[in-house]
Amino acid sequence: MPASLQQAHDADYDAEKVRAADSPGATCADPASSDAVSDQVVVDHREILAIYRRFKLLYRGAGGGGTEVLRDMRRWANQFVWEVARHSVAEEIVMYPRLQHAVADDGGALAADARGAHARVQRLLADADRLLAVRDPAALDAAQLADLLDTAVAELKTHMRIEETLDLPRLNAAVSPADLHALGRRFRAVKAVGPTHPHPAVAPAPSPTLEALLGAAAAPLDRMRDALREFPSKEEVRDAVRAQGLVREE
Repeated sequence: MPASLQQAHDADYDAEKVRAADSPGATCADPASSDAVSDQVVVDHREILAIYRRFKLLYRGAGGGGTEVLRDMRRWANQFVWEVARHSVAEEIVMYPRLQHAVADDGGALAADARGAHARVQRLLADADRLLAVRDPAALDAAQLADLLDTAVAELKTHMRIEETLDLPRLNAAVSPADLHALGRRFRAVKAVGPTHPHPAVAPAPSPTLEALLGAAAAPLDRMRDALREFPSKEEVRDAVRAQGLVREE
């Protein structure tokens, strides 16, 4: 691995150098339009929802579809869990500490509320992740998986709306453009080397440094698990994102 999670957290690390750490479920390249952490977070939100919608399309059409449809559902559910896990850890290590310290009056409360939402989603996705571990796609409990992802997305949509209408505007107002860009580069670096599966027993940790250390311990095992799972290709993810009106540039 070209970088450690602690390096990504502690330094203004060059995220371009860690893209190769992405798993087989890697999304398209990060947006060239802005390195600012607020823009990175919003684009991630749109991608996560686009991946969920692709899973739901497959689920709604799964009646009588057989093993191949179940395999496709599992691939997209794997991608969804992978994206949310990486995004959540990066927010907790990079964005929320700065929100807490830069927004003087209620930054701590905003960060605590966001971490609480993450914890609820982590528990749901840990259950989904266990379902996805079945070797035979025909054994996948698609209905239970869909229920878990639906509940997680309902929680995520509320969380995303609060972040985009309250947390991010407050952060943008309190932090200089240069710092927002530095945070964005760290955000991308943490995503590239951090955990790729939910770990509700250890996250969110009491401090970003502790979470970085716990994540560094979990990430290698997560990537071993990823190597045994199927994901959509980068091209498939790019098409799903574009279908929602987003375009990722290589």
